[in-house]
Amino acid sequence: MMELSCQQLLAMGKDVPTPFLLQVSTDRGAESVRVSKVLRNIPGERITAIATWKESEVILKLLLQGARNKRLLFNELRAADLLRQRQIPTPDILHHSNTTDGRGTVLFIDKLKDAQNLEQLFQRAHSDLEQESILRAAMQVLARCHQAGIWQDGFDMAQLLKARERIYVLSSSKLQTQNEPLPMPQRIRLIAEFLAHLPVICDEKLPQLCDYYQGTSFAKDLLDPEQLKQEVRNKRRRRIELMVKGSFRKQEKVYQIEQSNYLLVYQAGFPRKILEEFQANPDALLAKGKMMKSGESATAVELELLGKRYVLKRYNKKSFGDGVARIFRRSSASNCWRMARAFRALGITTPEPILFMEKRLLWSLRGDSYLLTEKTEAEHLVKQLEASPQLRQNSDPLVRGFKELFTIMQQYQLSHGVLKATNFLFRNDKLITIDLDAARYHPSSSKAAKALQNDWSEFMKNWQNTSLANKFRVIQDALGFSGSAGKGEKTEP
Repeated sequence: MMELSCQQLLAMGKDVPTPFLLQVSTDRGAESVRVSKVLRNIPGERITAIATWKESEVILKLLLQGARNKRLLFNELRAADLLRQRQIPTPDILHHSNTTDGRGTVLFIDKLKDAQNLEQLFQRAHSDLEQESILRAAMQVLARCHQAGIWQDGFDMAQLLKARERIYVLSSSKLQTQNEPLPMPQRIRLIAEFLAHLPVICDEKLPQLCDYYQGTSFAKDLLDPEQLKQEVRNKRRRRIELMVKGSFRKQEKVYQIEQSNYLLVYQAGFPRKILEEFQANPDALLAKGKMMKSGESATAVELELLGKRYVLKRYNKKSFGDGVARIFRRSSASNCWRMARAFRALGITTPEPILFMEKRLLWSLRGDSYLLTEKTEAEHLVKQLEASPQLRQNSDPLVRGFKELFTIMQQYQLSHGVLKATNFLFRNDKLITIDLDAARYHPSSSKAAKALQNDWSEFMKNWQNTSLANKFRVIQDALGFSGSAGKGEKTEP
């Protein structure tokens, strides 16, 4: 098994292979610690991983900031002590030491048996009641922290663990404290940052979430749900803007490999074997797939990789001039990746983006680009409507899905760009939006309104001479779109 030093880990950035051995100083001399899985990696700062220490699985936190490590260690130990003193459960720090090369500080933390973070539990919840129970627990813990004068900027549900029927707060060197409860303006800001990580649909629960928080916090002032809703939207809009425009290096659970001849960005946990195939020859993978689309602008195939189905898309150069223009602008694969992550963060269902790759010349001149997404097992909406009398007769869930889509795009200044009916799927009463190649975030509200109006006009062309046109007029009236909603007739597409 490979042994890695802190210098090597720093040089690798986010692309740290596992398993590996780390040499740690102990009273008995150097000891090899086996690191089996990286949970979180902030290049140049710290790595959090699952490791084996004294024949038991633990959480290992490796600090990699050189001269700052001593201060960070003090803050980590202080944070854990403060949480315990104020009777807020947190995993125990079992031991701390240094790496043998002197460049890293290591904390060994109790790995709670069968623990899951609340973010994972929320995403896997099978019902609204289950999600509500998770949110109630999160708001109650948040209230207890704020009442105890404890807070942390950027706090989210991934930093709360459920184990042994208790909720644990993960301690961090960024945790801050004061000797009195937090004032209401600060609480509102921190709660909004916390809730901005949730899908937009959760905003409907804000009055209830305020009650859960208020019942535990004992704050003199009451939370105002409307004020909180506006603050949540502001924080969420800023988060979406960073997803769409920010550096890939700063995005959580996203890894990047950049060479002079390509850029590869991928989700954490994707199998290394397939990544290596992609790096070597993406066109060879494309040739192995089952053809779905072969057009002038793009080629798409269905692939099965290690038992899972994916869609691989290559964006083609339509002409010499088009190839020259692509050299300097963001690739379609990169745009689609960013927009898919933004849509999913807002609660818009779209296939998960797994990786994208840009071929490059001299680091920055772009060539062909490729996008790999999960495969959604469903026909496009036109075929579904043709094949399902039941869907045509009971179209309320479909109309509701489109209303939610357009409402979210309006609130967060997004547009899709190509709203053909074939760019939608409908499965388990849920609308799925695909092909985000032309999707955009618009910093200007006036440009966003114009782009979304164009989306609406194109969308309504799909339903001319169908009874759905009349049903979609409800969305037009509710959201203030202009233009005819189409002629309602009895025939269907």
